[in-house]
Amino acid sequence: MINFSIIVPTFNSPKKTVRLLKTLKLKTHKDVEVIIVDDQSTVNIDILLKYIEKFENISFFINPNKGAGAARNEGLKLSKGKWIIFADADDFFLKDYYESISLYKNSSADIIYFHCHSCYENSTQVADRHVHVNHLLSNYILAKSISCELALRTRWVTPWGKMINRKFILLNEIVFDNVRVSNDIYFSVKAGILANEIEGSDRVIYCITKSNSSLTAGKSSEDYKIRTESLAKASRYVCEHLNYTEQKMTGWSSKKWILKDSRMFNVSILNVFTSYIILKKNGLGLFRLRG
Repeated sequence: MINFSIIVPTFNSPKKTVRLLKTLKLKTHKDVEVIIVDDQSTVNIDILLKYIEKFENISFFINPNKGAGAARNEGLKLSKGKWIIFADADDFFLKDYYESISLYKNSSADIIYFHCHSCYENSTQVADRHVHVNHLLSNYILAKSISCELALRTRWVTPWGKMINRKFILLNEIVFDNVRVSNDIYFSVKAGILANEIEGSDRVIYCITKSNSSLTAGKSSEDYKIRTESLAKASRYVCEHLNYTEQKMTGWSSKKWILKDSRMFNVSILNVFTSYIILKKNGLGLFRLRG
């Protein structure tokens, strides 16, 4: 019986993917399947293919549609486990990950959130990519307030660090956007809002790496526009499914993320103005979610 399906989109990262797979200890944990969906890599991936041959519970597929979002959607179609766990090829799982996720395999929750860690690539130096999500989760666990729960459900906009019930995803037709960057924002927000029950764990299962060459480190005006459109789409969903009091509790702010992203992507005032136009087209105000 497959309890856990781990979906990994890959592109030109065979060595890092092998590193990730080694942390899963798949020969010991037979109820874990890994689905690798390769985004038509342009480098030699023999090292990865040879490693996969050793395991019956690793499947390898070529993504027919370019992009990590499309790759994750393909992985979802192929998955068999009760629980879905998403991972990125350049990250890895921590020592006791299996013991941690197994504690929740019979949970009635739709989504279970775990604490994460992050480090710089090829270094043990602690990075900052886990800080935001850990803060959201810690607040939820400690306070158990409606505002902390809504913030966790809507502002954890990345797919890693969670265990999501597969039937819940399929029943609600929750899919990733097929865009170059930020394909996971709408997926995460929609899932967080629609989940009937969520659960938070203080266990740490996953390490996110930080590298200047990663996709999330890209800084182009086109990527900034795509990210703005993704955030606007997610914000629109928040507006449509939460009342104004609940919207305020989430802590979402169009103004904050536009200005923050403009610094991260190092774009011009014109780009920021374009983002404001995108907000207006989605019926969103600059200073609040409700249009």
